[in-house]
Amino acid sequence: MRISNHMIDLSDLVLVLFDARHPEPGAMRDTLKHLVKETINRPDSGKFLYILNQLDSAAMKIILKM
Repeated sequence: MRISNHMIDLSDLVLVLFDARHPEPGAMRDTLKHLVKETINRPDSGKFLYILNQLDSAAMKIILKM
């Protein structure tokens, strides 16, 4: 986490990508807590862009299971 924080401090733009097709519950939860919840109150919070990739594929799998 220290390396991530250092890289974030050096960056002008931070893209946070999540693959919706293969969620890893523990890892994703911890990452979301650190990179979303804890970055909201940063003075440079505007440099974060959160991207949920392949959401359409994941949604289609859920629809087909119904």
